[in-house]
Amino acid sequence: MTTTAAAPMAMERIDIEKLEDVEDIPEAVSFSIVLSATPSAAWIQEFVTAYTAIRHPIKPPARIDEDRLWIAYLPRYARELPGYLEFLKAVVDRANAEEQRTLAMHEHDTSGAKARLRELLKGVQLR
Repeated sequence: MTTTAAAPMAMERIDIEKLEDVEDIPEAVSFSIVLSATPSAAWIQEFVTAYTAIRHPIKPPARIDEDRLWIAYLPRYARELPGYLEFLKAVVDRANAEEQRTLAMHEHDTSGAKARLRELLKGVQLR
């Protein structure tokens, strides 16, 4: 069985119609960015890892729910929003790249495992 490469995830648009209050942070407002698809669990893990690893001066709480990336943003950082959105694009790009590397590695491992098993089976005598 071959591993199918997933289409790269993209941030499609910001949903300006649905802004929500954040219970834990009263001064924050939560907004969502619609993604191009619902990401896999592996992609979400890569996103979380990249979000943590890539340096940026502000990192509000972010979560993924189905095909949306939810951000709990403090309005007082309005001037920093364009830079933060560029940071998010870099995080999405890194998650895409890491997911592709992982898929390629699994494909390579599967091919090697099949070849090793084939060689092992050549030497097996059933009678």
